[in-house]
Amino acid sequence: MGILIIVLLSVLSSNQIFSQESEKEILDNFFEIYQKDTSKAVDYIYSNTKWIDSEGDSVKRLKSQLKQYEELVGEYFGEEFLYKGKLGQSFLTYIYLAKYERQPFRFTFEFYKANDKWIVYSFKFDDSFDDDLEEVIKYDYMQTKF
Repeated sequence: MGILIIVLLSVLSSNQIFSQESEKEILDNFFEIYQKDTSKAVDYIYSNTKWIDSEGDSVKRLKSQLKQYEELVGEYFGEEFLYKGKLGQSFLTYIYLAKYERQPFRFTFEFYKANDKWIVYSFKFDDSFDDDLEEVIKYDYMQTKF
């Protein structure tokens, strides 16, 4: 009986800890898992919200696309933080560069906090951010000229 109570308290407290994670802790955990298993990392990133079905078609498609791209770009060498955007107190965007042998990916994470807990609002990745980079370079160049 005593062991059952201890196990039950451990499970309850671990759920509480997870629900209190900051968005940065969620991202750190995501990338730690991602290094070992991309599918489990996607499952993890959506596990803190009841609004996204991690077994649904869109999440399965996302995992499949990620696996497909990985086969083409080689070994994963880690991530690099690029940007954090904030809209008010309740919406955050983080952008990371996922470094692969052949080319990088851009990972975009959006977080929303309606009350007291950050949830993943959106996760997406792409490999075609060259246009964005050119725009940034043009903007920087124009700023230095005037």
